[in-house]
Amino acid sequence: MAEPTAVSFLLIAVAQLLAARHGRRSSLLLTACTTIVLMLVTIALASHLFVVAPLTGILGFTQVAVPTALALGASAIGVLALRPSEGWLGLLVGESVAATAARWLVPGVVIVPTVVAWLAARGSAAGVFPNDFRLAFTTALTVILLVTLALWGSRQLDKLVSVRRVTETLRESEATLRAFFETEGLLASIVEVRGGDARYLSANRALSRLYGREDVSGLAVREVQPPDDASAFLQRVKQAQASGLPTSLERSIEASNGVRWFIETISPIAGSPVDAPRFTTAALDITERKRAEAQQQLLLLELNHRVKNTLAVVQSLALQTFRGDQATPAARRAFDARLAAVAAAHHQLVRQDWRAASIGVLVGDVVGPGCGTTFDRFDIAGPDVMLPPRTSVSLALALHELCTNAVKYGALSNDSGRVAVSWSIVGEAPGRLRLIWQESGGPPVSAPSARGFGSRLIERALAAELEAPVELIFLPGGVRCVVETIFAEASADAA
Repeated sequence: MAEPTAVSFLLIAVAQLLAARHGRRSSLLLTACTTIVLMLVTIALASHLFVVAPLTGILGFTQVAVPTALALGASAIGVLALRPSEGWLGLLVGESVAATAARWLVPGVVIVPTVVAWLAARGSAAGVFPNDFRLAFTTALTVILLVTLALWGSRQLDKLVSVRRVTETLRESEATLRAFFETEGLLASIVEVRGGDARYLSANRALSRLYGREDVSGLAVREVQPPDDASAFLQRVKQAQASGLPTSLERSIEASNGVRWFIETISPIAGSPVDAPRFTTAALDITERKRAEAQQQLLLLELNHRVKNTLAVVQSLALQTFRGDQATPAARRAFDARLAAVAAAHHQLVRQDWRAASIGVLVGDVVGPGCGTTFDRFDIAGPDVMLPPRTSVSLALALHELCTNAVKYGALSNDSGRVAVSWSIVGEAPGRLRLIWQESGGPPVSAPSARGFGSRLIERALAAELEAPVELIFLPGGVRCVVETIFAEASADAA
């Protein structure tokens, strides 16, 4: 066995052992061993190509047969392939610009010197030029060819970098567009118009889910949207096509989960075919905004109605309080107190956007300091019930009158009397509330010979407003008032 063959087998065996280990050092040693084998194989093949006699001496090189050299080279490459991403092989098989350039240049670097040397040897043997000229000829020709190869490679590398840059830019743009396309709450699509219909070329998941489908891409608009919605959409598309400018509209869509409102923009895509123009559509769901606008309008109408009613109540209070020549300081104080009761009810309604007022909070605002006494004279209990606006003001006035009368003449006119205010949900039908005002511990009570403004407000005005009976009973032990009304909702929390 020739010495190069033996050394090559030894190096290949070492490289195979190193391939089973991981780490940078083992990778470098593996690459070094296989590279030496390939170098020996190259020398062997070149010696056959140029018919070089074997070397003798210390640096001797015994000739290696061509099949053996090819087998050793294939074995070395096979060992390198065990770890293809490492060493110089990784530069050849990678996807980078440098790897691509290396795949172009390496074959030329190998082939050019070999061909030049072979031509020089054949020319010298044929007597075309003397042997001493061969070195200068091969050197010059090799330099010229390699420089040409380097310049060509540089140009190709520049083109490749430009292509890669454009590709990366397109990839980033596509990723950005895809991220925008799938923005939460955005319904986006690309449609193509042909004849009298349009077809979805692409649509995001939100648009597909709107119509209860997995994907509407490839379907005609008339297949996806209800007839009226499709006609309105196609009409807008034609307007955008005629003007060449984006068009926006608010429209409702009969979706799988009910009617939804959207603000939609349809934009022509520049450069699309004339016979099949394309458009982008982007729609934002504004259903909640539409509902809020409708609710706001309803609240404004209700507020307008409530303000008119409140002004009527104030006018009635003024007429009843200042009848004749009763514009005394006491009458003005009574009028101010009644207005404060009305204001307390309005304050609760404003806090709840004029939807309802808590009866527990309303009672707490009106009685006690609200009518000239303290809370420790009251026993208040009941579930947390929400009153509708139309009953809140009337009930606040009635409670104020009851409390004021109790301070002047009833249980709160002495130091020992008390008032119990309680309410509960009664009856089989939902939405009925019973409130009881019960005085005790005050002076003996007798029914008045004539009804005053407070009594008339409670028995007539409150009953008419609530469309329910109101009982005002003058028991010897204390005044008792029973009110029944409707309510908005109740919770389990006690007042």
